[in-house]
Amino acid sequence: MVEIAGLSDDQLKVIHKGRVDQTEVEYRLAWSRTYLKKYGLLENSTRGVWALTPAGSRIEHVDEKEVLRVVRSQLKASHNAEEVEEAAIVAGWREQLLDTILNMSPAAFERLSQRVLRESGFTQVEVTGRSGMAVLTAKALCA
Repeated sequence: MVEIAGLSDDQLKVIHKGRVDQTEVEYRLAWSRTYLKKYGLLENSTRGVWALTPAGSRIEHVDEKEVLRVVRSQLKASHNAEEVEEAAIVAGWREQLLDTILNMSPAAFERLSQRVLRESGFTQVEVTGRSGMAVLTAKALCA
């Protein structure tokens, strides 16, 4: 690649900003390989070993803008799928939490409320049970 592009020794020595262990050429080649792999033209069986895929062997010209468009579209779709999955997980735990709270015994709910108030900075939290009803009294921690 260096020979084909006709890069000089001076160009090969330029260090990528923010990295002391990688040249600018190495940095750009790494990203190029990554994008070409995601586009389906390259594959790597192990670290540092790269080969053309059958599609990569047949292609005569790579349209850089098309590669960027396709790979960015894949990344965006992947990101959106992750967001949807995360939203489903959040909805699931919220539903589970609500179900748990609604099915708690009154005494367990009172202890939970007491704990939440204490964790929120209240002191001297007392649960005063009355017939079918609990009364919580709490004093705020004053600093």
